[in-house]
Amino acid sequence: MPGAGRITNVTTARVIKANPTTPVVDLMVEKIPFTVPFAADFTQRWIRDLARHREPRQCRSIFEIAVTLVPFAALWALAMAAVHLGYWELSFLLTIPAAGFLVRLFMIQHDCGHGSFFRHRLTNDWVGRILGVLTLTPYDDWRRAHAIHHANSGHLDRRGIGDIDTLTVREFQALAFWGRLRYRLYRHPLVMFGLGAAYLFLLRHRLPIDSNRRGWRGWVSAMATNLAIAVVVITLIWFVGIGAFLLVHLPITCLAASVGVWLFYVQHQFGQTFWAHGGEWSFHEASLRGSSYYDLPGILRWFTANIGVHHVHHLCSRIPYYRLPQTLRDNPDLRSVGRLTLFQSFRCVRLVLWDESRRRLVSFRDVRALITQGIENMEDHETRRKIIREWMALPKEKRQTEEQVAAFAKKAAQQNEFHRSRRDPSQKFRRDPYQKLMGWLLPRAGKS
Repeated sequence: MPGAGRITNVTTARVIKANPTTPVVDLMVEKIPFTVPFAADFTQRWIRDLARHREPRQCRSIFEIAVTLVPFAALWALAMAAVHLGYWELSFLLTIPAAGFLVRLFMIQHDCGHGSFFRHRLTNDWVGRILGVLTLTPYDDWRRAHAIHHANSGHLDRRGIGDIDTLTVREFQALAFWGRLRYRLYRHPLVMFGLGAAYLFLLRHRLPIDSNRRGWRGWVSAMATNLAIAVVVITLIWFVGIGAFLLVHLPITCLAASVGVWLFYVQHQFGQTFWAHGGEWSFHEASLRGSSYYDLPGILRWFTANIGVHHVHHLCSRIPYYRLPQTLRDNPDLRSVGRLTLFQSFRCVRLVLWDESRRRLVSFRDVRALITQGIENMEDHETRRKIIREWMALPKEKRQTEEQVAAFAKKAAQQNEFHRSRRDPSQKFRRDPYQKLMGWLLPRAGKS
């Protein structure tokens, strides 16, 4: 690609190769210079301009913590008072804004993890660790996984750390029945945004037992966070009682967890996102095309700390969230890149598989439609598209009648290879695809 150049301190520093051998914290806070081709010349201009917004403002950062932490504590106390006075309905109503402030606290912790909320790394880290007690997130362990997500976002060969599991159509079709069922359950909205979100924050973060967390640092991070959480929870239960505590705090935590998982989902799981293998992958293209601009209403932008400006965040993760709106004002072209409105985002739930041939996310229904057409393998999908293109490229007078269709179908059946389908165990279609080709081509006879 044109415009390759050496850039220092620009985005999520250096792309991890086969395994993350460089210090991941340096990668996260953009200390490592790197050389990488740019997606286009305009990307160079954007990155140079975005770098101007990286400097955090100390007073503004403290103010952001205050206007988030104080209302959260006040709402929590009001909900607890409502429970003790018997106003259960009021307590549940207060859960919604309290969960919004808890999401915002997580976003502040997120910026601390990128080293963007304060000038000094030590300040960022300790603020992040303290907030991790409230968000039930082991800060240091999460920061490492999130850094790897930034370095490898959209890379099909480096999936599995800090992202949502995403299979290609080919991989899904290769699974046995139980594998397909497991993936379908994992991708079901009730699991993804309900049970799965609660499991992630309440249970999975408590023990670093999965393969993504290596070494003693993950255990220290998780156990230290667990100890701090235990001290806070036991103290609160001592004063308010376990029943009241669970009635107030559990709904707030679960709702905030669901919102957090939803935000992360729509930031990368949308129709025209970006995934690629090896040499086709580019960090800047993955940042721009593989991250959405989630254009939310003003009040939701505030509660989510502008995390919807996610393409800019991936291009330059050192920008504090309160400076992200200015980047859009200075670069209005960025508003049209990957834009996703609130209502449009609801349609993203059904997009669950990456179609490598069409280079987009598709639904289970889309895959079933291909199978119904006799295309169980994506190779056959490409063959079908090629045959139809060749048919439509003929002069209109040569594709008018059924006889012309039949002649073309016989020729195409001889010249192309078809694969075995689970729906056709006798391989009748593979041996004699003529009838299926007729079904593909007859509806297009005589059309422009």
